Amino acid sequence: MKSIVALLLMIFVHRIAVAQYYYKDIIVAKQLADKWKMYKKNRVKSVKLSSFEPGNQPTEGFICEQNVTPDFTQITTHTKSTYTPEDFLFSYYTTDGLLKKTLDTSDRYQTTTEYTYDNNGKITTILNTSSSAADQVKDVEQHVWQYDATGKATGMLKIKNNNDTTFIRFVIDEKGNIIEEHPVRNRINLPVIYYYYDENNRLTDVVRYNKQADRLLPDYVFEYNSEGLLGSMLTVSAGSNNYQKWIYQYTENGLQATEICFNKQKQMLGKIEYEYSFR
Repeated sequence: MKSIVALLLMIFVHRIAVAQYYYKDIIVAKQLADKWKMYKKNRVKSVKLSSFEPGNQPTEGFICEQNVTPDFTQITTHTKSTYTPEDFLFSYYTTDGLLKKTLDTSDRYQTTTEYTYDNNGKITTILNTSSSAADQVKDVEQHVWQYDATGKATGMLKIKNNNDTTFIRFVIDEKGNIIEEHPVRNRINLPVIYYYYDENNRLTDVVRYNKQADRLLPDYVFEYNSEGLLGSMLTVSAGSNNYQKWIYQYTENGLQATEICFNKQKQMLGKIEYEYSFR
């Protein structure tokens, strides 16, 4: 079966295909920085991921391994399965744990993403360059982030291939949280993204208006455990009311132990288990 591998790929594609620029650029980058800190704190040397289908059967041909350099400035992720091409993801970090660059490559494509920061560690630009080996098409997309005097994000420019610009304006609440994302392209207002938070200012929902349902519906719903770690993530399939819910479990030292995926009918679709080695 290929269900869990396909789900992982679908969620990744969904994340990069839709707007949600604040979540995609800022929140995900912070999550990666937090994960880097946890790796360094526990002196992680390598990670092996095992994938299981419904019935707890191993996913056919699935391989996923991470290797961390001794200075923690590079994490290499190697992925392969019977149903997906072999892939290498090279992630480069500063000594403070800020993501500098990623290189995602296979025999079919290559994508490079480069990050720059201001003196306060806030992202100023993200430059994404992707190319396909099959048709040699090259796409370049740059995100230019803007902040006010207090360091709150006020806007972002998405510039695609140097000739297509989308303007994004953010609305901030009294606590300093971004609650609305307003994109405009070619003077046309695009769908607004809404962000909701709990009493601890943790992101709980990413929401947009659904024309078919004629109401606001979530793209993501997040819940947290008693230690403040992400306990679950619900993702809604674009253009439908189907969803998958990922449940996360952790080791005593805060490292991710398992991910279990369920569908809307609460049937288990698959599971990922993590095995660590330490320095």
